[in-house]
Amino acid sequence: MKRSLNELSRSTMRTITLLTRPAGQESALLNCLATRGFHVENAPVLQIEQISFNAHSLQTAGIICITSQNGAHCLAATRELPRDKPIMAVGPGSAVRLYAAGFTNVLVAQGTGTSLVDLIQKTYPKSRQLFIHLSGEHVALDIAQALKEKGYTAGRVIGYRANPVGSLTCNIRDLIGSGMMNAAVFLSQRTASEFLKNVDCYGLTSHAQRAEAFVMSPKIAEVLSQNGWDKVNISSTPSAEAVVACLERHARRLDLKI
Repeated sequence: MKRSLNELSRSTMRTITLLTRPAGQESALLNCLATRGFHVENAPVLQIEQISFNAHSLQTAGIICITSQNGAHCLAATRELPRDKPIMAVGPGSAVRLYAAGFTNVLVAQGTGTSLVDLIQKTYPKSRQLFIHLSGEHVALDIAQALKEKGYTAGRVIGYRANPVGSLTCNIRDLIGSGMMNAAVFLSQRTASEFLKNVDCYGLTSHAQRAEAFVMSPKIAEVLSQNGWDKVNISSTPSAEAVVACLERHARRLDLKI
């Protein structure tokens, strides 16, 4: 249920942590933080749209590469694919979804595209198998291209796109403008970029940047810092769990808990 700014003010006393997860994908992180005493709101700036693709292109792959939980969702929905197909997942978050869908042959990198390429080189040196990257329309790192440059045979299949929502709700705008937001969480470069566009559109950039940002990689931090966000905290590893731990470490100083 949507709550008014007055209701938020009475219940939180300026201790709100803002998430920026795509619509429908916020519940796990929101609930994780809420059970730890954080008061959390979500401001989706992206909407995930599934794109039809030819499942045969995945069946012909020797190894499939997944670089996001959205990619894992696409793969899980591809029922024609044998569940023992070798999968290279970028991190634990993607791997969990694959295990839940019954995939049994999953190797997990350390949360970044670069670590995934490194793991492929270590696991499949000089392999002549076809590597397919099941990705979104926009990628931070083109895994297929990176592998080609290292002598592998690789291709890319686009299974979804992240469309900008294009606006912030009235409650979220009021929340940012009131100064009640003490922390903001960004789990991708694209999310950070779209959020910055939205707050700029409403003239709320300076208000938003009073909060401290919590991110899972230096590249996300760079997007924010290059646009004037001074207070950015980077988690120890590129995972949502590490971002939560980072928030916990700063919770008392920023008065983030209820």
